Amino acid sequence: MSTDQKILAHFGTTYPDIAFCLGGLRRLSVNPDDLRARRMLQAYGPKFLSRQQCIIYAIVTYLPVDLFLDIGTNYGECLLALPLYSRVRARGFEANSELLPYISKSLSFNTDLKNVDIISMAVSDEPDQEIDFYVDEKWSGKSSAVHNQGAIATTKRVQTTTIDQQLLNETSIRLLFTKIDVEGFEARVMRGAVVSNARIPNLIYMLEFDSQYFKRAGEDAEAFLDSLTSAFQVYVLSATGVRQVFAYDDIPEEKPNLKHTDLIVTKFTDPDYCSAFVDNIANIDMKTQRLRLFSFS
Repeated sequence: MSTDQKILAHFGTTYPDIAFCLGGLRRLSVNPDDLRARRMLQAYGPKFLSRQQCIIYAIVTYLPVDLFLDIGTNYGECLLALPLYSRVRARGFEANSELLPYISKSLSFNTDLKNVDIISMAVSDEPDQEIDFYVDEKWSGKSSAVHNQGAIATTKRVQTTTIDQQLLNETSIRLLFTKIDVEGFEARVMRGAVVSNARIPNLIYMLEFDSQYFKRAGEDAEAFLDSLTSAFQVYVLSATGVRQVFAYDDIPEEKPNLKHTDLIVTKFTDPDYCSAFVDNIANIDMKTQRLRLFSFS
Protein backbone atom coordinates (compact mmCIF):
# COMPACT_ATOMS: atom_id res chain seq x y z
CA MET A 1 0.00 0.00 0.00
CA SER A 2 1.40 3.40 -1.00
CA THR A 3 1.80 6.35 1.36
CA ASP A 4 -1.18 8.10 -0.27
CA GLN A 5 -3.33 4.99 0.14
CA LYS A 6 -2.37 4.65 3.82
CA ILE A 7 -3.16 8.30 4.48
CA LEU A 8 -6.49 8.01 2.65
CA ALA A 9 -7.42 4.95 4.70
CA HIS A 10 -6.60 6.72 7.98
CA PHE A 11 -7.94 10.21 7.30
CA GLY A 12 -10.47 9.90 4.49
CA THR A 13 -8.42 12.27 2.32
CA THR A 14 -4.96 12.10 0.78
CA TYR A 15 -4.03 15.61 1.97
CA PRO A 16 -5.07 16.08 5.60
CA ASP A 17 -3.56 19.02 7.45
CA ILE A 18 -3.29 17.12 10.74
CA ALA A 19 -1.41 14.16 12.13
CA PHE A 20 -1.35 12.39 15.48
CA CYS A 21 1.29 11.37 17.98
CA LEU A 22 1.52 9.60 21.32
CA GLY A 23 -0.81 6.81 20.26
CA GLY A 24 -3.58 9.23 19.31
CA LEU A 25 -3.51 11.24 22.53
CA ARG A 26 -2.33 14.35 20.74
CA ARG A 27 -3.13 16.04 17.44
CA LEU A 28 -0.58 17.95 15.36
CA SER A 29 -0.92 20.58 12.68
CA VAL A 30 1.21 19.70 9.64
CA ASN A 31 1.90 20.81 6.09
CA PRO A 32 0.25 18.15 3.87
CA ASP A 33 2.86 18.78 1.16
CA ASP A 34 5.78 18.00 3.46
CA LEU A 35 7.12 14.52 2.70
CA ARG A 36 8.27 14.10 6.29
CA ALA A 37 4.78 14.78 7.60
CA ARG A 38 3.28 12.37 5.11
CA ARG A 39 5.69 9.45 5.50
CA MET A 40 6.69 9.73 9.16
CA LEU A 41 3.50 11.00 10.80
CA GLN A 42 0.39 10.63 8.69
CA ALA A 43 1.11 7.23 7.08
CA TYR A 44 1.03 5.62 10.54
CA GLY A 45 -2.42 7.01 11.24
CA PRO A 46 -4.02 8.21 14.48
CA LYS A 47 -2.30 5.52 16.58
CA PHE A 48 1.23 6.60 15.71
CA LEU A 49 3.58 6.07 18.66
CA SER A 50 7.32 6.21 17.96
CA ARG A 51 9.93 4.79 20.29
CA GLN A 52 11.20 8.33 20.89
CA GLN A 53 7.75 9.46 22.00
CA CYS A 54 7.41 6.38 24.20
CA ILE A 55 10.72 7.07 25.96
CA ILE A 56 9.95 10.77 26.46
CA TYR A 57 6.59 9.87 27.98
CA ALA A 58 8.21 7.25 30.20
CA ILE A 59 10.98 9.55 31.44
CA VAL A 60 8.53 12.29 32.37
CA THR A 61 6.22 9.72 33.98
CA TYR A 62 8.82 7.97 36.13
CA LEU A 63 11.32 10.72 36.91
CA PRO A 64 10.84 14.22 38.41
CA VAL A 65 11.91 16.22 35.35
CA ASP A 66 12.18 19.94 36.07
CA LEU A 67 12.66 21.12 32.49
CA PHE A 68 12.38 19.42 29.10
CA LEU A 69 14.26 20.97 26.16
CA ASP A 70 13.33 19.84 22.64
CA ILE A 71 16.09 20.99 20.29
CA GLY A 72 14.96 20.49 16.72
CA THR A 73 11.22 20.55 17.39
CA ASN A 74 9.92 20.21 13.81
CA TYR A 75 6.13 19.74 14.15
CA GLY A 76 6.35 19.00 17.87
CA GLU A 77 5.67 15.27 18.05
CA CYS A 78 8.42 14.91 20.67
CA LEU A 79 7.78 18.22 22.42
CA LEU A 80 4.17 17.17 22.90
CA ALA A 81 4.98 13.60 23.94
CA LEU A 82 4.20 14.57 27.52
CA PRO A 83 1.53 12.97 29.71
CA LEU A 84 -1.84 14.68 29.68
CA TYR A 85 -1.93 17.70 31.98
CA SER A 86 1.79 17.42 32.66
CA ARG A 87 3.17 20.28 34.73
CA VAL A 88 6.70 19.82 33.46
CA ARG A 89 8.10 22.98 31.92
CA ALA A 90 9.05 22.45 28.28
CA ARG A 91 10.90 24.59 25.78
CA GLY A 92 11.06 23.85 22.06
CA PHE A 93 13.74 25.22 19.72
CA GLU A 94 13.06 25.34 15.99
CA ALA A 95 15.25 27.34 13.59
CA ASN A 96 12.99 26.77 10.57
CA SER A 97 10.55 29.69 10.84
CA GLU A 98 8.26 28.06 8.26
CA LEU A 99 7.28 25.47 10.88
CA LEU A 100 6.35 27.95 13.61
CA PRO A 101 2.70 28.46 12.55
CA TYR A 102 2.17 24.69 12.61
CA ILE A 103 3.77 24.35 16.06
CA SER A 104 1.62 27.19 17.41
CA LYS A 105 -1.50 25.53 16.05
CA SER A 106 -0.46 22.20 17.52
CA LEU A 107 -0.13 23.85 20.92
CA SER A 108 -3.63 25.27 20.50
CA PHE A 109 -4.89 21.70 19.98
CA ASN A 110 -3.27 20.57 23.25
CA THR A 111 -4.47 23.13 25.77
CA ASP A 112 -3.81 20.84 28.75
CA LEU A 113 -0.11 21.77 28.49
CA LYS A 114 0.35 25.17 30.12
CA ASN A 115 4.14 25.36 30.42
CA VAL A 116 5.40 25.01 26.85
CA ASP A 117 7.40 27.76 25.13
CA ILE A 118 8.74 27.95 21.56
CA ILE A 119 11.99 29.68 20.67
CA SER A 120 12.82 30.37 17.02
CA MET A 121 16.60 30.03 17.17
CA ALA A 122 19.32 27.54 16.29
CA VAL A 123 21.03 25.91 19.26
CA SER A 124 24.80 25.75 18.83
CA ASP A 125 28.10 26.04 20.71
CA GLU A 126 28.25 29.85 20.56
CA PRO A 127 25.39 32.22 21.47
CA ASP A 128 24.34 35.45 19.76
CA GLN A 129 25.71 34.53 16.34
CA GLU A 130 24.00 34.74 12.95
CA ILE A 131 24.51 31.60 10.88
CA ASP A 132 23.24 30.05 7.66
CA PHE A 133 20.37 27.59 8.01
CA TYR A 134 19.38 25.40 5.08
CA VAL A 135 15.65 24.76 4.71
CA ASP A 136 14.72 21.66 2.74
CA GLU A 137 11.40 22.58 1.15
CA LYS A 138 10.38 18.96 0.47
CA TRP A 139 11.36 17.17 3.70
CA SER A 140 11.31 19.47 6.72
CA GLY A 141 13.34 17.08 8.87
CA LYS A 142 16.37 17.46 6.60
CA SER A 143 16.61 21.20 7.24
CA SER A 144 19.79 21.95 9.14
CA ALA A 145 22.62 24.34 9.92
CA VAL A 146 24.80 21.70 8.21
CA HIS A 147 24.83 22.12 4.45
CA ASN A 148 24.04 19.00 2.42
CA GLN A 149 25.69 19.63 -0.94
CA GLY A 150 23.35 17.18 -2.65
CA ALA A 151 20.10 18.74 -1.43
CA ILE A 152 18.05 21.59 -2.84
CA ALA A 153 17.56 24.00 0.03
CA THR A 154 16.74 27.62 0.74
CA THR A 155 19.39 29.42 2.79
CA LYS A 156 18.20 31.60 5.65
CA ARG A 157 20.08 33.50 8.34
CA VAL A 158 19.16 32.55 11.89
CA GLN A 159 20.25 33.57 15.38
CA THR A 160 21.98 31.12 17.70
CA THR A 161 21.71 30.35 21.35
CA THR A 162 23.22 27.67 23.57
CA ILE A 163 21.93 25.45 26.32
CA ASP A 164 24.22 27.30 28.72
CA GLN A 165 22.76 30.65 27.69
CA GLN A 166 19.21 29.36 28.03
CA LEU A 167 19.85 27.97 31.51
CA LEU A 168 21.96 30.83 32.83
CA ASN A 169 19.27 31.89 35.31
CA GLU A 170 17.86 28.40 35.90
CA THR A 171 19.54 27.73 39.23
CA SER A 172 17.08 25.31 40.80
CA ILE A 173 17.05 22.51 38.21
CA ARG A 174 17.82 19.09 39.66
CA LEU A 175 16.87 17.05 36.58
CA LEU A 176 17.19 18.36 33.04
CA PHE A 177 15.90 16.28 30.13
CA THR A 178 16.97 17.32 26.62
CA LYS A 179 16.17 15.84 23.21
CA ILE A 180 18.51 16.84 20.35
CA ASP A 181 17.81 16.08 16.69
CA VAL A 182 19.61 18.61 14.51
CA GLU A 183 21.02 16.65 11.56
CA GLY A 184 24.71 16.56 12.46
CA PHE A 185 24.82 19.63 14.72
CA GLU A 186 24.47 17.52 17.89
CA ALA A 187 28.14 17.78 18.87
CA ARG A 188 28.01 21.56 18.72
CA VAL A 189 24.88 21.62 20.85
CA MET A 190 26.64 19.51 23.48
CA ARG A 191 29.70 21.78 23.43
CA GLY A 192 27.34 24.64 24.24
CA ALA A 193 26.17 22.86 27.40
CA VAL A 194 29.48 22.37 29.22
CA VAL A 195 28.63 24.70 32.11
CA SER A 196 25.12 23.30 32.52
CA ASN A 197 26.36 19.71 32.40
CA ALA A 198 28.80 20.43 35.21
CA ARG A 199 26.31 22.40 37.31
CA ILE A 200 23.07 20.41 37.02
CA PRO A 201 23.22 17.27 39.20
CA ASN A 202 21.02 14.99 37.08
CA LEU A 203 20.88 14.95 33.28
CA ILE A 204 19.18 12.93 30.56
CA TYR A 205 19.84 13.53 26.87
CA MET A 206 18.19 11.78 23.96
CA LEU A 207 20.09 12.60 20.80
CA GLU A 208 20.35 11.41 17.23
CA PHE A 209 23.68 9.83 16.35
CA ASP A 210 24.41 9.62 12.61
CA SER A 211 27.99 9.11 11.47
CA GLN A 212 27.33 10.46 7.97
CA TYR A 213 25.69 13.63 9.27
CA PHE A 214 28.63 14.15 11.62
CA LYS A 215 31.10 13.74 8.76
CA ARG A 216 29.15 16.31 6.74
CA ALA A 217 29.37 18.69 9.71
CA GLY A 218 33.13 18.19 10.03
CA GLU A 219 32.78 16.19 13.25
CA ASP A 220 34.50 12.94 14.20
CA ALA A 221 31.68 10.58 15.19
CA GLU A 222 33.93 8.24 17.16
CA ALA A 223 35.58 11.09 19.05
CA PHE A 224 32.17 12.55 19.86
CA LEU A 225 30.96 9.23 21.25
CA ASP A 226 34.17 8.94 23.29
CA SER A 227 33.47 12.36 24.79
CA LEU A 228 30.02 11.16 25.81
CA THR A 229 31.11 7.84 27.30
CA SER A 230 33.85 9.56 29.31
CA ALA A 231 31.34 11.85 31.05
CA PHE A 232 28.02 9.97 30.98
CA GLN A 233 26.35 6.61 30.90
CA VAL A 234 25.42 6.03 27.25
CA TYR A 235 22.64 3.80 25.93
CA VAL A 236 21.37 2.93 22.47
CA LEU A 237 17.64 3.28 21.92
CA SER A 238 16.44 0.60 19.51
CA ALA A 239 13.13 -0.82 18.38
CA THR A 240 13.38 -3.43 21.15
CA GLY A 241 14.55 -1.30 24.06
CA VAL A 242 17.52 0.42 25.69
CA ARG A 243 20.99 -1.09 26.09
CA GLN A 244 24.20 0.43 27.37
CA VAL A 245 27.18 1.00 25.07
CA PHE A 246 30.79 1.75 25.97
CA ALA A 247 32.59 2.28 22.66
CA TYR A 248 32.01 3.17 19.03
CA ASP A 249 32.16 -0.47 17.95
CA ASP A 250 29.19 -1.20 20.23
CA ILE A 251 26.92 0.79 17.91
CA PRO A 252 25.77 -1.46 15.07
CA GLU A 253 25.99 -0.29 11.49
CA GLU A 254 22.63 0.46 9.90
CA LYS A 255 24.33 -0.13 6.55
CA PRO A 256 27.98 -0.11 5.42
CA ASN A 257 29.82 2.95 6.75
CA LEU A 258 26.72 4.30 8.50
CA LYS A 259 26.05 4.18 12.21
CA HIS A 260 22.64 5.69 12.85
CA THR A 261 20.73 5.42 16.10
CA ASP A 262 19.28 7.39 18.99
CA LEU A 263 21.35 7.62 22.14
CA ILE A 264 20.14 8.03 25.71
CA VAL A 265 22.86 9.81 27.69
CA THR A 266 22.58 10.12 31.47
CA LYS A 267 24.32 11.50 34.53
CA PHE A 268 22.79 10.97 37.96
CA THR A 269 24.16 12.14 41.29
CA ASP A 270 20.85 11.39 43.01
CA PRO A 271 20.64 7.60 43.58
CA ASP A 272 16.84 7.65 43.58
CA TYR A 273 16.79 9.21 40.12
CA CYS A 274 19.29 6.64 38.91
CA SER A 275 17.24 3.77 40.32
CA ALA A 276 14.06 5.12 38.73
CA PHE A 277 15.79 5.28 35.33
CA VAL A 278 17.33 1.82 35.59
CA ASP A 279 14.19 0.13 36.92
CA ASN A 280 11.64 1.79 34.64
CA ILE A 281 13.49 2.54 31.42
CA ALA A 282 16.91 0.92 31.00
CA ASN A 283 15.70 -2.56 31.96
CA ILE A 284 12.32 -2.56 30.23
CA ASP A 285 11.93 -3.80 26.67
CA MET A 286 10.05 -1.52 24.30
CA LYS A 287 7.05 -3.82 23.86
CA THR A 288 6.51 -4.04 27.60
CA GLN A 289 6.99 -0.28 27.95
CA ARG A 290 4.33 0.41 25.36
CA LEU A 291 1.92 -1.96 27.06
CA ARG A 292 2.57 -0.42 30.48
CA LEU A 293 2.03 3.14 29.31
CA PHE A 294 -0.20 2.87 26.24
CA SER A 295 -2.40 -0.20 26.60
CA PHE A 296 -5.03 1.63 24.52
CA SER A 297 -2.82 2.00 21.41
